[in-house]
Amino acid sequence: MKRWFISRMVEEEPGSDSWVPKVATYPNVNWRGWSKDGFAFALGQVATNNMSQFAGDPDIKLIPDAALDNLLSSLAPATRTALQNGLTAGGFDISAVKNTWSIRQLLKHLKLQLQADDNIESGDVRDIEG
Repeated sequence: MKRWFISRMVEEEPGSDSWVPKVATYPNVNWRGWSKDGFAFALGQVATNNMSQFAGDPDIKLIPDAALDNLLSSLAPATRTALQNGLTAGGFDISAVKNTWSIRQLLKHLKLQLQADDNIESGDVRDIEG
């Protein structure tokens, strides 16, 4: 199973000075992501056979499981509010985001805050077997 996420950047190993999204510290995950120096959170995509392992971790916010072309307005109001709160808490500027945007538009908007391009669709993350 794959999901988009925002995740706090943490040291890969204490004292290593190598920083990764916190999802990378969990077992049985493959991930890809985007970050920038000085920004506490990363945007990315994670594959795992155990998404529930992230439940309750305040440093990881999973983007609701929906097709990229689904509109934000199609999300349940409580889900949409939780998403907005998580993105804001992660330091992302969502003031321009409209409910008429698709999930894809939102992800591109978030990536532009971290990288010079908004291409979220090149590349993929390998599924976890089993």
